[in-house]
Amino acid sequence: MDEFRQNKYTAGFNTVTDTEDFDPGLTEDVVKKLSAIKNEPEWVTEFRLKAFAHLQTIKEPTWAEVDYAPIDYQALSYYSAPKFRNKD
Repeated sequence: MDEFRQNKYTAGFNTVTDTEDFDPGLTEDVVKKLSAIKNEPEWVTEFRLKAFAHLQTIKEPTWAEVDYAPIDYQALSYYSAPKFRNKD
């Protein structure tokens, strides 16, 4: 697998896309903003907020016999979408 990581892309094709991104982290404001962008009804926003509140109360399970570093959920961005160009 390391041999593939060492290879650099040489074909020269590149697409640059402007995106709208949320800053990293998950808060009630992020949940509300995401729901607003998606133009969701109020009941969906309330469902999301209730799920977010529940997420704050649970702990990650440790019963599996796996070894991995803890996930920093506040380091993740929870929204990214391409910006649309105006057709001029």
